[in-house]
Amino acid sequence: MAPMRHVAWLVLPPAGLLLGLAAPACGGEEFQSDATDAGIPGRPGCIGVTCEQLNATCGQLPDGCSGVLACGTCEANENCVSDGASWQCRCVPLTCAQADALCGPADDGCASVLNCGTCAAPSTCQEGRCRCDPLDCARIGAECGSVPNGCDGVLDCGTCSVPGEICGGDGPNRCGTAPCVPVTCDAVGAVCGTISDGCEGTLNCGTCTPPLNCGGGGIINRCGCTPSTCSALGAECGTVPDGCGGTLDCGNQCVPPATCGGSGEDNKCGCTPATCEQLEAECGSPPDGCGSAVDCGDCPAGQVCGGGVAPFTCGAAQCVPRTCEEIGAECGTIGNGCSGLINCGTCTEPESCGGAGVPNQCGCTPRTCWDCYYVGDDGCGGTLDCTCDDNARCVGTVCQALGDECGASGDTCTSGECCGGVCCAAGQFCCGGLCSNTPCVSL
Repeated sequence: MAPMRHVAWLVLPPAGLLLGLAAPACGGEEFQSDATDAGIPGRPGCIGVTCEQLNATCGQLPDGCSGVLACGTCEANENCVSDGASWQCRCVPLTCAQADALCGPADDGCASVLNCGTCAAPSTCQEGRCRCDPLDCARIGAECGSVPNGCDGVLDCGTCSVPGEICGGDGPNRCGTAPCVPVTCDAVGAVCGTISDGCEGTLNCGTCTPPLNCGGGGIINRCGCTPSTCSALGAECGTVPDGCGGTLDCGNQCVPPATCGGSGEDNKCGCTPATCEQLEAECGSPPDGCGSAVDCGDCPAGQVCGGGVAPFTCGAAQCVPRTCEEIGAECGTIGNGCSGLINCGTCTEPESCGGAGVPNQCGCTPRTCWDCYYVGDDGCGGTLDCTCDDNARCVGTVCQALGDECGASGDTCTSGECCGGVCCAAGQFCCGGLCSNTPCVSL
C-alpha cells in the first residue's frame, strides 16, 4: 500500500521582509544597496539580494527591490521552511491517516517508522487494517455443536452421527460416549463475548463497560483497552487522551522557533508570527519570532526609523544601525534597529539558529521519547532509545510494567500459564502471546 504524499508548500517571509538592506552583516555577507536610495524597493539604483546571500535553496523570496527570487523547489513530501538563518527543504513526516494505516507499522516517508496502534482481539493487523479471518469447524477441531468462529460469528458444527455418542463426550465439541458437562464462563475465565459450552451450545459471558471492550486488551473474552498511539492520533507533541481513560505523552518533536501548539493547533508544532503592535514597532522590519521578519512600514516625513526612544520606533534623531555583536546575535537575519536587516550567519549542523529555544543563537534541542518502539536519531547527533526495559512491555506507545502475576523474574502463575506477561485462566491456551479459550490454530 503506497503512502499518500504531502503537496509541497512554502513558508515565505511576509511582504517587506527584505526592505532596507543597507546595514552591514555580522558574521555573514554584506547586503549593499545604492547609497542614495538605500535599497528602497521601486527606486532607481536598488541592488537586490541573491539566494546565496539569503542562504536559500528553495522558495520564492523578495529580493528587496520589488522583485522575486526563485531559489529552487522541494520534493513532494518536503516543505520550504526558514530556521531564521536560511530557507531549506525539510521532509514532512506522514501521519498514520496520510499513510492510510489504521494499525501496525507504516513508513512515514522520512526514513522512519510510524506506530499506528494495535487491533482488538481476535482481529489482527493486516496491511494497515484490523481484520479477522473466521475459522471453520475443521480448523478448530470441532465435530459437533455450536462454537465461536474466532470473529463475531458462531459456527454450527452439526451433530454426532454414531448412535450412542453425544457432543462433548470426547472433549469439547467432540463426539464420544462419556457424559458431557457444560463449562461455565467462570471456569474458563471468560468475562465477555460468546464461548462454546463444550457440548452442543454456546454461552454469552456478558459485555464490557466503556472504554473497555471485549478483547480490547488483546485477550479474547477478556475486557480490556489498548491505548492509541501518538502517531495514530497525529500528535507531534504534548499530551493527548489515549482512548482508554489515560493520557499519552507525545514528547516534543518541535524544532525552535516552533513550539507545541504555537500555531494555534493542539499537539502540533508551529509558530505564530508576532505583529507590529505586539512588538511595539512603528517602522522597519523587526524579527517576528518565527525565523522571519514583519514589515512595519515607514516613518512620516522628517523622521527616521530607529530615531525614537527604542529600536523600530520613529523619531528625529539619526539612527545608527546596530551590528550582530552589539545585538548579541550569532546567526540568522535580524533587524538592525533602524529600518533594515542584517544577516548574522548560519550554524553548523546539527545545530540550527534558535535550535535551543534562544532566538539568533545556535543550538539544538534533542527530541524526547514519544513512542516506545522508537530507536533512532535524537535530532542533535545522538541516539534516542525509547524501548522498554526487561521489566516492562510496550503497550500502544508507552512502557507498562509487567504484572506481579507473571513475567517478572521468579514470578509464576497459580492457575494457568504465563502468556505475554499475563496469567491465563485455567483451561486457556497461550497462542502467539495471547490467552485463548480455544486451542491454538496454525493459520
